[in-house]
Amino acid sequence: MGGLVAFEMAQQLYAQGEEVDLLALLDTRIIPADEKLPEADLEAALLADFFRYFGLSLDLLESLAQLPKDEVLTRVLALAQRAGLVPPEVEISQAHRFVELLKSDFQASRNYELHRYPGRVTLFKANEELAGTTPDPTLGWSEWANAGVEVHVVPGNHANLVYEPHVEVLAEKLRDCLNHAQSPDERFTRSLSTDPLIKEVQ
Repeated sequence: MGGLVAFEMAQQLYAQGEEVDLLALLDTRIIPADEKLPEADLEAALLADFFRYFGLSLDLLESLAQLPKDEVLTRVLALAQRAGLVPPEVEISQAHRFVELLKSDFQASRNYELHRYPGRVTLFKANEELAGTTPDPTLGWSEWANAGVEVHVVPGNHANLVYEPHVEVLAEKLRDCLNHAQSPDERFTRSLSTDPLIKEVQ
């Protein structure tokens, strides 16, 4: 959801006549329309998204669905802790509160109405692919950015790309993008460019 918030902030700044030098998104994807699940099955959809984003085996979903809800959360918490996605000291009571927050984020993300962005999107994409998603290198953003998408591949997955040791590479690439976006030459080039751009940087 954080990527969508940043995207909407950039949209509103443009609408107010402000210049956005850099819109950087961290491994945020556009969810295809045919992947959106019914609101009635929100908890199942949330669980499926959790497994996709954090690289957990989708084969476990069917067996977990047969368990009582409280036991499902206990099992998922244990899986996430073993995978290093959640600190070991997190207790089930904290996990319940977190799930309620995730439900709100999940619904807000699916209710958000996308509009084409007049600038360029800079996407930092984890090199560990999400299970069950399309191979689009721009994670769906190419349809929504008039000036194209610049993709920087960074190590890790959606959960751990901002933690050691992966965050060092992310920080270096982000620093380079910030410096480049603030340079006078880049601003001049961007003001002249109207051609769509899809560029992948390893």
